[in-house]
Amino acid sequence: MGRLIGGALELYCAFFALLLLLLTLKKKVRSRASFLSRVMMTTCLVMLLSDGAAVCFFSELPLVNKGLHLLSFAAFYAISGQYVLYIRQALSIPQSRNVKALTALSFGVNTLGFLFWAVNCFSPLFFDIQTNEVTNAKLHALSIVPGALSLLIALGLVLFYRSKTAFSNALLLMAIPLLPFVSSLVGQLVPGLSLQYALIFLCLVLNHSRFDLFKDKQIEQRDAEIQKLQLLLTLEHVKPHFIYNVLTSIYFLCDSDPALAQQALGLFSSFLRKALHNMEATALVPFARELELVQNYLHLESMRFGDRLQVSYHLDVTAFSLPPFSLQPLVENAVKHGLQNGAGGKIQIATREEDDAYLVIVIDNGDGFDPDEADLNNKPSGIRNIQQLLSLTGSGELEIISKKGKTGTKAVLHLQKHLQKSDSL
Repeated sequence: MGRLIGGALELYCAFFALLLLLLTLKKKVRSRASFLSRVMMTTCLVMLLSDGAAVCFFSELPLVNKGLHLLSFAAFYAISGQYVLYIRQALSIPQSRNVKALTALSFGVNTLGFLFWAVNCFSPLFFDIQTNEVTNAKLHALSIVPGALSLLIALGLVLFYRSKTAFSNALLLMAIPLLPFVSSLVGQLVPGLSLQYALIFLCLVLNHSRFDLFKDKQIEQRDAEIQKLQLLLTLEHVKPHFIYNVLTSIYFLCDSDPALAQQALGLFSSFLRKALHNMEATALVPFARELELVQNYLHLESMRFGDRLQVSYHLDVTAFSLPPFSLQPLVENAVKHGLQNGAGGKIQIATREEDDAYLVIVIDNGDGFDPDEADLNNKPSGIRNIQQLLSLTGSGELEIISKKGKTGTKAVLHLQKHLQKSDSL
């Protein structure tokens, strides 16, 4: 009787899981936590349907019954592995080697646990699924070890990084790893009744309402700030005095060198097109794309200043991405700073690869200063906006290296490698 009650409850939960999935399909997935939550809910739906149907409708058909139980075991161990990834996203746990190793271990032991029960489904070595009885106590205890180890990994991550969230949130994240103990206790009181799958569904719903929606709201607010910064950086590119200077140069070139004026007009058109294109970007853009924008800008400035402006490139690596508008303001600032030197401006743009980051370096030959004495409000607006953009996206850091009384300033963008492929702004 207890098994039938448990099966009916699972089918009841499966209905609500399907309803929740249909409602969430209309919403855009903004965070990785939301994506993982949707994947786990889909897996949970499969788990609830297969186990509930096996118990309620196919107990008299051994082959179908075992096949459905096999599917439910596969879904359970998949959720157990996915949950470790979900905890990492919910708590914003950094991708250290130890965390990656624990994640890999979790997937490994879950795979092993599933294999134990997959074999047992068709040959009850330690547990008879149809009679709900243990056939070999030692093997049964051994079969539980992989799943228990995976749950302990999830529990350990929450406990170790509990300071990253409120105590109530940490308790909620610990609920799924602790569910087997609750389910076992209920099973002792009502023989045959297992609430484990239904409780997992309940925890996934609570996690969705507590973490996924909160993360999505955070991302919406962050995206709004990023769009604002991108607009400000675009305006920095096309501010009136720059447009005036370029158009004035083209005006005089029309008489003295029409061919060069035509070339300048083409560069200016290309510069505006690329700047506006970057403003629409919602993800990291290739370095080569940002470099084209910078080169167009430098060509236009070279037409104004001639030999007074000298530019060199030392690009050891180009196959990486960076936030849009994060390079050109550094170069523009270097040009202005360098040209203040009576000997003319010398600008160097370089890239370098390190173990965990890509470096983009902009060097000028202007008079040095003490970066610590320049507070945020006294920095050029382009530099301020870059620092805020990097901070909002978590994509890297900007370092300014200069010394008062010495020639030269170096601006270094440190771009985190682990964000290169998938992280959007």
